[in-house]
Amino acid sequence: MRTLRRGEPYLCDAAKRASRLPPGHPEGYYEAFGNLYRNFADAIIARRKGVRVEEDFPTAVDGARTMAFIETALESNAAGGRWTKVKDHKH
Repeated sequence: MRTLRRGEPYLCDAAKRASRLPPGHPEGYYEAFGNLYRNFADAIIARRKGVRVEEDFPTAVDGARTMAFIETALESNAAGGRWTKVKDHKH
């Protein structure tokens, strides 16, 4: 028995062409992004129709919080790993 993995250089050209994910990415990687895009599009369509739906995707506020965390992690690293409080973000 032999296991062949997607995206590996030992695959034939047809198999490489059919592989959408690079080696090391788990199954469902693309589907996860597809679900985010679909949920976002559904929310846009619902909003245009005047219907409120649960937003099941990251928002701009989530992005701002993430950037604040990343900036704080970089600041902590520059200070030798010192514990650093995440600054409040503006929204």
